[in-house]
Amino acid sequence: MSIFDKAAGDIATKIVEASPDTDKEIVQYFFIRVFNQVVFYSIVLVLTFLLQYKFSVLFTAWISYYLMRRCWGGSHLESEIACLITTIICTLFATWLAMTIRINIFVIVLFYVATFFIVNWTDVVDSPAKRIVKLRAKFRKQGYITLTLLFLVNTIIYFIPEMGLYSNAVVIGVSLEVISLLIGKLTKQ
Repeated sequence: MSIFDKAAGDIATKIVEASPDTDKEIVQYFFIRVFNQVVFYSIVLVLTFLLQYKFSVLFTAWISYYLMRRCWGGSHLESEIACLITTIICTLFATWLAMTIRINIFVIVLFYVATFFIVNWTDVVDSPAKRIVKLRAKFRKQGYITLTLLFLVNTIIYFIPEMGLYSNAVVIGVSLEVISLLIGKLTKQ
């Protein structure tokens, strides 16, 4: 049991004592996620500052990734700490990559065509512990809309000279989700 689990369990117990109608598991899960996110953002923001990466590129990649992740899901790791470390490393690598490379419009179009086929093949990849069967069609529809909007935004900002760096970040952010979907599908989560 991690320190997050223990602290979240203690808080959930206190909340259930104060309000017996409350579901302890839901409250505990909420606080585990809050603690995890606070640690993640704190570490990533400090490392971004120390490595002198651009925060705007980091946020652009994050937003692109989270918009896709929200709709399509993706792979899950066995432990919270493994997920935390992997996400920190991938986020920092994605930011560095977006700041280093320059993607042309042909690659962007090809990337989104390939991404469309990949998300069509993987479909929604959800948690093995908590299946979302009822919401799958809704997430799929939102996912296609999100993918289309990201493509349009990415294409527009590509042609604005000062925004090329952010175009890279959008592609890299979406790439992180595509990789997560492929891993999730291939490991049959």
